[in-house]
Amino acid sequence: MPSREFEIQLNESPYERTGLGFEPYPATLVTAGLSLVTIVTPGADSPFSRGLLDALRKALISQAHG
Repeated sequence: MPSREFEIQLNESPYERTGLGFEPYPATLVTAGLSLVTIVTPGADSPFSRGLLDALRKALISQAHG
């Protein structure tokens, strides 16, 4: 069963933290397994960030189908 990806925006913190500011940010929802993973990278469009996110996406899909 192929997984699907959707570009979404998080408008509320997915973590139960209080007292910290929160600004909405874009995210990718990978429908294989539905794990919550947060990665902070030096720039969303940098080769490092794109490579890291692609590797994570493939690992999550592989784990869900494995």
